[in-house]
Amino acid sequence: MEILLCRTLNQSTRHQTIRRFFAGVSRLGDGPVWYTLMGALVLNPGWKGAVASLQMGLTALVGIALAWLPGLSPLLLPLVLLIALSRVVLGLHYPSDGLVGGIIGYGLARLSLWLYPAATPLQMAS
Repeated sequence: MEILLCRTLNQSTRHQTIRRFFAGVSRLGDGPVWYTLMGALVLNPGWKGAVASLQMGLTALVGIALAWLPGLSPLLLPLVLLIALSRVVLGLHYPSDGLVGGIIGYGLARLSLWLYPAATPLQMAS
């Protein structure tokens, strides 16, 4: 069933517009969005921004971003889902790869926050 889903999604890339869109989204998952977020956190006054950026780099970028900045979840979750979908559409991964990757990322984020219990989420400036 998973192979059938992958083939169906991959066949959608016959359309040049769809292929270009998902290729661009897939490239975002390679780092630019996450590196930009980490750089912005370092600019946060005080030491918490640098600590959060370092922690993100060492443990699962997506999981930590959602844990440290829950206010960004409405923005980050759709992006993460689009990146995961793009990898399936482009034939790079099976859907179960994305699911397991998400579970691993969430687990790493929880472990990281458990290891650093004194850490508190950053407050977004209004």
